[in-house]
Amino acid sequence: MRVIIIGAGVAGLSAGITLAKNGVEVLVVEKHSQAGGLCTGWSRKGGSGMTYSFNGCMHWLLGARKGTTFHKYLSELVDLSRIRFIDHRERVVFDYGDSKFSFLNKIDEFEKYLLGLAPEDSAVIKEWMSAVRFVNRMQPYLPPDFDQPTLWEKLKYFVKLHQLVMFVPFMLKWKGVTTYSFSERFKNEYLRKYVHNLYSIEMQMMHVFFVQSYADLGVASYPEGGSEKFAELLVESYLRKGGKLLLNFPVKKIVVDNSVAKGVLLENGETLPADYVVSAADWIWTQSVALEGKYVTEKQKPYVNMPKEGIYYSYCMLYLGMKIPMSDYPHFIRISVPKIVSPDGTEYEQVEIHIYNYDRILTPEGYCTICVDFPTQNGAFWIDLRKSDYSKYKALKEKFSSVILDVLKCYFGESFGEGVDYADFVTPATYHRYTSNHNGSSQGWMPMKTVMQRPPINNKVKGLKCFFQAGHWTEAGGGLPIAIKSGMDCAKIILQKIR
Repeated sequence: MRVIIIGAGVAGLSAGITLAKNGVEVLVVEKHSQAGGLCTGWSRKGGSGMTYSFNGCMHWLLGARKGTTFHKYLSELVDLSRIRFIDHRERVVFDYGDSKFSFLNKIDEFEKYLLGLAPEDSAVIKEWMSAVRFVNRMQPYLPPDFDQPTLWEKLKYFVKLHQLVMFVPFMLKWKGVTTYSFSERFKNEYLRKYVHNLYSIEMQMMHVFFVQSYADLGVASYPEGGSEKFAELLVESYLRKGGKLLLNFPVKKIVVDNSVAKGVLLENGETLPADYVVSAADWIWTQSVALEGKYVTEKQKPYVNMPKEGIYYSYCMLYLGMKIPMSDYPHFIRISVPKIVSPDGTEYEQVEIHIYNYDRILTPEGYCTICVDFPTQNGAFWIDLRKSDYSKYKALKEKFSSVILDVLKCYFGESFGEGVDYADFVTPATYHRYTSNHNGSSQGWMPMKTVMQRPPINNKVKGLKCFFQAGHWTEAGGGLPIAIKSGMDCAKIILQKIR
């Protein structure tokens, strides 16, 4: 019994580990020279000779500690004791010049802080914090884990699940309430502004509650070493369990015979046979290229040609290697700036600055790395430009980098420029080139209007046997947790079929 998995990202490796540890012959085929997919990082040497490691993806890892089902998932994949998790007092600090605002991670402290800022909004503040505490109580059962070791354990678990009934009226109450609409409930003008700007896009408050709950419970923390180190642990676990990995082998198409997936055809012309095929690659590429558009349902057709507004943001990011520690600054700052216009036409009036002054794997003491990110839905601009006019592509990158550096000097002071030892500007074309993720998207689909909505996509393909798909395209919003769970779910279905 042989399973081939397309894509060595988090979803592909999660599926591979689950299958391999159950004795299945697994081969993961990856187009890039490095496994991890979007969960990636890289190192570069600065002018001083210091090597800087850059975190390309992860800000926190759900399941870092007990308290959520994802801890069980992660523990089945890697040895979590090998990861040093770091917690921050604040999620982000807003600095808009005329005022500052700290989005604190611990709910009790945050509530006290908010009430001190705006006692006139005490009712709205308490309603907000009450919602987060409610989600806290539900976390041990989200998502429900029906994979219990014995019948008795399953029965006990089902009894506990009755608590989720209370989740229905809670979801109905907050259905359609977004950061924008919720902010209007505040009388205090500063709180109105900061709640409105909690995210760079309009976000469902349900999403905010969950993120706050993860931080308050300590179940979502930053893993030292960032994305690259976590991906390395996944690869190590996969190979140790007997899985095989092919790097630098892009797949051209999925081989199908009589509506049954039979293997994959590589770009080099070689065919690799399999009893089951799992695509943990980009969903649009899988459907329109690898499967030649033959299995797209009527409901899925709008998703194959989804307008850019329906695809989750990609990013332009300026990475800096700093020969100064920047230890006096918060790890994550959002500042207001005079309007900046990106070469792709996106306008920005605030800038997000991640300062990795706490991760000694990325840099030693006395140094740090910085990431300044700019979300964009115009990823196609960068991808097409790199293909059509590489010289212009490089020139625009350099020009925009210069604009950003001027903004940083204005905020941190002119001496900031003297501390820059290395600069690396990354565009959606970078991520698209290595992962084929549509438009260089950082996740998948944009979140739906309500948390109850789902895209018409799951891990199966109608009309095609012995084939499954995994990854963040199977759920709106996506991200690492969805990628991990979807990969493991696909593997468990295959295991049920072959036993």
